[in-house]
Amino acid sequence: MTEIKKRKFRKEHWDAAAKFINDEFNRRLEKRRDRERIWNEIDRQIEMKPIPLKETDRKDRDKNWFPNTELPLQATALEVLQADSRRLTFPRNREWFKPHSEVSDEFVKKWQKRREAEAIIGSKPIPMKMDQESGDVIVKAVLDHYHALFNFRDAIDYLDVEAIKYGTYAGRVMKMDRPRFENSFHGITASKLSGPAVVPVTIRHYFPDDSAQTVMMEGMSLSPAGIRRFFQRADDIKIAASKGDGWLKSNVANLDIKKPENPVTMLEYEGDLIIPQSRESIFLPNVVVTVAVSDGGPKVVRFREIKDNRRTYFSGVYEKESLTTPYGSSPLMKGQPLQEMASLMFNALGAAAALSAQPPALWDSSEPKLIATQGPSLYPGAKMAVDDPQKAINVIREWNIIDISNALAAILKQYEDLTGITAPRRGAQTKSHTTAFAVDVENTRGLVRTDDYIQNKERMLNSVLAMEYEIARESLSNTAIFIGGGGLDGHIKLSSADLPENVSFDVVGSSGPATEREAEQQKLQRLMAAAQLSAQSQQQGGPVLNFEEAMREILGDSFANVERFITQPESVPGPTQGNGTIQGANGIPQGLG
Repeated sequence: MTEIKKRKFRKEHWDAAAKFINDEFNRRLEKRRDRERIWNEIDRQIEMKPIPLKETDRKDRDKNWFPNTELPLQATALEVLQADSRRLTFPRNREWFKPHSEVSDEFVKKWQKRREAEAIIGSKPIPMKMDQESGDVIVKAVLDHYHALFNFRDAIDYLDVEAIKYGTYAGRVMKMDRPRFENSFHGITASKLSGPAVVPVTIRHYFPDDSAQTVMMEGMSLSPAGIRRFFQRADDIKIAASKGDGWLKSNVANLDIKKPENPVTMLEYEGDLIIPQSRESIFLPNVVVTVAVSDGGPKVVRFREIKDNRRTYFSGVYEKESLTTPYGSSPLMKGQPLQEMASLMFNALGAAAALSAQPPALWDSSEPKLIATQGPSLYPGAKMAVDDPQKAINVIREWNIIDISNALAAILKQYEDLTGITAPRRGAQTKSHTTAFAVDVENTRGLVRTDDYIQNKERMLNSVLAMEYEIARESLSNTAIFIGGGGLDGHIKLSSADLPENVSFDVVGSSGPATEREAEQQKLQRLMAAAQLSAQSQQQGGPVLNFEEAMREILGDSFANVERFITQPESVPGPTQGNGTIQGANGIPQGLG
């Protein structure tokens, strides 16, 4: 296998690459046809579109009366699961991620040297310290700045929707340019803001590598390659090609497009590419190849190399299903057949109720008066004169509504057990005799499976943050960023040279609610036990607990400035001992005993 380094291909090489990518795309598409059908059905159920009647049934009076309604089970489940996922990923009472930067002596010296020459606040350079806390605060402020600029949380919401619906999500991290318009007395001026952005990609148009080596992560010699399908108008392709950036202008000009008004199917291949050849295949590592599938067949129209081995696409699953596929499963995929059964039973129940309210009637065709009216008219207060009412008219009332209702209730219960979407999670009022703690525990149990998905998503979020930070270090240039902590309160001007080179991230927002509650209870229990030991230790002249630091620790989890809650009174009854240690009755401070 030959690795081409100068990338000077002949026409047959480009044609072979285009054919391989197009054939690989069609193979992956055909392999997941069954999933595509399930996904289409889930989309229909979420949109609450009933299964359309056949044309013959629409015209048939005996069939077109039957109720045809789609229940909102899947739509409600998507709403609840998405809301819970967002709340667990981005909690309101704390930050959802923490950076850990490497503040080396070399970086500190470079920071101090830049502060002597570059103004970070105002127009005059002023000295400013740099330590571990300041480095972490700056890194987080920079990422928060770009997250707000490019709607990071909305992008993650879309990824959650894809995972909940289809079991698999995909996205990409890339450098984006955003125009900024300012209106002042000089008029309207435009500038450009650049930075990292997370772009959600629907799995309906993204095809991850499904090779056995990639899925099972064994015997891998080639890195995975994904294919994204998108559509672009012919004029847009020509305009983009005129700007360069890897576009092959001659191939774009030779595209055979019979109807320019129709969008062209584009296939973007990212990863390691092998171009099959009769003698020796060509290996191209870390490339992005774009193929246009026009009326004249597939043709490579763009070729780029990935710098620094930095991939842009990523994907993940809601629940792992098998070692032989990159796709996952989800609550809505499992609930899809139950939604069909529930809608069928619901419509049958409506039909039975309609027949009970307006039952069909059998009538004697030899009765002259009924023949004249073409049958009996059944409505409240109806009066008909017939010779023998018992024989002339017979109303059918044999509709077993109870059995249908029981079947529907059983299906709804099964759907609730399967998805975990209980009444409290839907916002329903709980029983009046249920305590607040019991309600909280019930809600927590319902969130367990959603929390498992959120914790599995931590690896993806860690990778995304690392990818964003690398792009931020390249993009940041004398940008005013708001910082609200670490002794750097206010807007300061930062550039890429002001950022630490090595940073790791912890995604802490996805910690489970049950885990949080248990940790808080254990913390208070241990503090109570330590307070009792402190009282005994004080009587024997040993070390005592520093309650001031304990109060700071407890309040610091919920409040940024704890100093306003802690005061030092002039005199406090009871024994005291050094460093803010104050004992109450039995050595236990008030509020803990």
